[in-house]
Amino acid sequence: MTDDRRSFSTAAIAAVWTGLAAAFLLGGYEFVRSASGTLFQKAYGKERMVYLMAGMPIGVLLLVWVYGRILSFAGPRLTLIVTTLGSAVLLAAANAALAAGWRPASVILYILREAYVVLIIEQYWSFLNSTLGDANARRLNGPICGVASLGAIACGWFVSRYTGHTLLFAGVEVVVTTPNLPYLAALLALPAAFCSDMAYRVTGEPADTPPRREPHRAALALREFARAPMLICLLGVILATQVIAASIELRFWDKLGAAITLLDQRTAYAAGVFVTINIIAGVLQFVASPLLLRWAPLRVIHVAIPLMHVTACGVMIAQGGLGFTVFTYTLFKCVDYSVFRAAKELLYIPLGFDARYRAKEVIDVFGYRFGKGGSATALSAAQAAGAVLTSAYGWTALLAALVWAVLAWPLTRHPITRDLEQS
Repeated sequence: MTDDRRSFSTAAIAAVWTGLAAAFLLGGYEFVRSASGTLFQKAYGKERMVYLMAGMPIGVLLLVWVYGRILSFAGPRLTLIVTTLGSAVLLAAANAALAAGWRPASVILYILREAYVVLIIEQYWSFLNSTLGDANARRLNGPICGVASLGAIACGWFVSRYTGHTLLFAGVEVVVTTPNLPYLAALLALPAAFCSDMAYRVTGEPADTPPRREPHRAALALREFARAPMLICLLGVILATQVIAASIELRFWDKLGAAITLLDQRTAYAAGVFVTINIIAGVLQFVASPLLLRWAPLRVIHVAIPLMHVTACGVMIAQGGLGFTVFTYTLFKCVDYSVFRAAKELLYIPLGFDARYRAKEVIDVFGYRFGKGGSATALSAAQAAGAVLTSAYGWTALLAALVWAVLAWPLTRHPITRDLEQS
């Protein structure tokens, strides 16, 4: 269990190393995020992205199960290293296969892009939730997100500024093109692995880490949902948030593909949007999150956020166009990366090891991606029935935001939430 008596200085050092690891990881993610979408569109067309997202949860669930098996045998520290370096190898291999002309590799690359970043990020948060304690987490969760966003901002700016341009490195001309960007994502996973291991060196593994080599220990820890029903509510919230994310993202790529036809220009525009998201989110992480978590009631935060998205989705539906879609997408991502993330992680701190390291991965990795894939499946059915896709995207996002608002109420009434309010 977490120890609130851990000194703030020790917690801060561990938080800095974790933030740096996340900065490298998210920086690499910026290279593969914009590239994977445009590479898939080049291989199969933008109209098939909805089918790609529909099949994505299968691959993600497999990776979460593999993670759970590794965790049983290796423990959290070694598991983090293995999954980080393994992701780097898989990204490079998939991109090399695509470069060699194997089109299905674009599907693998996109699924990896969706899975690896959340699988590793959630391990960072499992570590932090196990070591910081509630008091330190309220002060450090936002800045940790802020440090992480610096890597995303820098690499996202590079992609938006230099994709399609020729740069000079040590007297050698290098052309920055979309097909080469995923290799940089694989490269940045290496310092991410080093920094995350340094964080574990500061605090060690959690005191309640189970013994190693337990082949019969449940990889997904589904029994934890019966022991802590709040986890079911959290899963429902995450599913709702990712239906919103999938719907708005599909609308974004659909309108972007129609507005900009050239591959590198489309990649650069998308990267510019992501840079803007990361800059705004960074401000919220360093300023808004610590202040809100310290002074605003946790239950108010968890209810206000979905109501804000209900309003934004309504405006997007009424106004239409790429500009309003970008605004709604930016708002959702900025709040998700900052205030919602910091507030959500507090709910895991009082829970046991399997809830923090296993059930959390089911919720925040599989749940995140299943929400996107499930909504994509529904939208693909609407496509087959001849529904208007852009309209379906907006209304799906609005409905999911309403569901989120409904689920947030019982979540804020849970005894764990009340105990955190009084701490």
